[in-house]
Amino acid sequence: MKKYSPSLMRAYAGALLESVSSEEIPGVLNGLKILGDAFKNEAFTDILYSPNISEADKTAVIKQILQEKGGHSPVFDSFIDVIVDKGREGLLDSLYRTFESMAYNRQNISKALVVSAIPLKDLELSQIKQKLKTLLNKETELEVEYDKSLIGGIKVFVDDQELDLSIEGQLQRLSKQMISEER
Repeated sequence: MKKYSPSLMRAYAGALLESVSSEEIPGVLNGLKILGDAFKNEAFTDILYSPNISEADKTAVIKQILQEKGGHSPVFDSFIDVIVDKGREGLLDSLYRTFESMAYNRQNISKALVVSAIPLKDLELSQIKQKLKTLLNKETELEVEYDKSLIGGIKVFVDDQELDLSIEGQLQRLSKQMISEER
């Protein structure tokens, strides 16, 4: 599978965002999520990446999946036509996050991913959300994941920035510091 540059992802996500109204954004996000999930199906990716399958057939398969799963819209159909015509159907696999970030930014909202070693209480999540709102000067939505390898603490990813407050991160920084002092 081909990896696309962030600038190309932003260009396509931006073009899609400019072509939809604010009311259409949730539907487009749903469609992109459906397609991202479809990329987990090997038969689907075999069709998309096959040089023996015509553009028309690839487009039809993508649109059929969207139709069946409720992610169909005329604007999105036109976007898919362009993507397939340019031979960049692989973009659809990971375009969701880029489009989502740009859509939230358009509405002056940030989406933050909070990764924690242990489940966080509602009060803790509320405090994190309030602190991010103050720091970023805009509303923030939180998505939470758990990763026991952090040992303790949290990592926060927001607007292309990372704040590492985990024990794992502290140990890594300490290790780097000790190595640099040995030289």
